[in-house]
Amino acid sequence: MSFLRLTRGDALAALAALALLMVMAGDWYTTAQGEESRRIERLAEPDGTEGPENQQIGREQQDEASRSAEEEEQNAWQADGAVDRLVLIACLATVALALLAAGLRALGRRYEPPFTPSGAVAVAALVALALLAFRMIERTAGEPGAAVAPGAFLAVAALGLVAFGGAVALRAERSRPELVASGGPPPPEAERSPE
Repeated sequence: MSFLRLTRGDALAALAALALLMVMAGDWYTTAQGEESRRIERLAEPDGTEGPENQQIGREQQDEASRSAEEEEQNAWQADGAVDRLVLIACLATVALALLAAGLRALGRRYEPPFTPSGAVAVAALVALALLAFRMIERTAGEPGAAVAPGAFLAVAALGLVAFGGAVALRAERSRPELVASGGPPPPEAERSPE
């Protein structure tokens, strides 16, 4: 196994997939009430110039606003609609395929284009991206007071990078026959077997 066999596309797709996995824990959706609660939370932050009683009231307001906001916010794991479940499954499949494709390339496995793990990564990321974009539009247009949180936009960016990385890796496989014929660039001298 040699990570030197990875193409730039494989590396980009794998790193973006790991970023997507982390972004999935952040808030994707909220409501107008949740946004207002976050605003109140920021404004209620005690600054230390008031007396102890006022600071306590400020902390209580901040805690209450934080709890209220948390009730309105959802991440990829908490969203409960049917399309949300499809988005979650598509994102997890994209992460798994990107890491699998990078692992297979590092192991030197060979696949003939166009049906390669890199091609599957690009397709999975595009499907997940389309589903997520549809859900973001549907949620804001169809649910009064619904809002899209920054995590969803970061997920769109990560999915775009995974799709781009998969496409770059697929193009490298098509234009560089040695990636298919030998399983990747030759490993470093220390890893080559004696002839």
